[in-house]
Amino acid sequence: IGLADALGGSIAFIAVSDQPPVGGVVDPDELAGPFTLPGWTAGEGYSTYQHPIPARPVLEGEVFYIQWRVDDPSASGGVALSPPVRVEYFCNGRCASTCPADVDEPFEVLDLADVQAFIAGFMSGDPLMDLAEPFGVLDLTDVQAFVSSFLAGCP
Repeated sequence: IGLADALGGSIAFIAVSDQPPVGGVVDPDELAGPFTLPGWTAGEGYSTYQHPIPARPVLEGEVFYIQWRVDDPSASGGVALSPPVRVEYFCNGRCASTCPADVDEPFEVLDLADVQAFIAGFMSGDPLMDLAEPFGVLDLTDVQAFVSSFLAGCP
């Protein structure tokens, strides 16, 4: 997600939320950054943010919203906001999971955080933990699929 024409030398953040913006403002579930923008004057600042997208079939159709927030003393309230952006996960029904046991950050690394996240998600009924047939039901086959995937490691 790119940012351009911002105040050079300022600090920026990315607001990420699964809730739609209200009044043009994204109320963040996650605030990524800080990003120090290059340049010295108005219009010289730019940056790029790469939002991690896990390879998880169950994410198809899920939506999140993002918005740049740039510290700018000349902006209303001292913060310049980009227009909010709506992002929808899609893969046209062909989503492949490269490592089903990798359910928590850091992605592409299997560690205790994945085990803890799987247990917590499974116990709370999180559909992201539905790793095996029958899909739509959390059961022992999902636990077995997690353990097998975890022991096999990520490619």
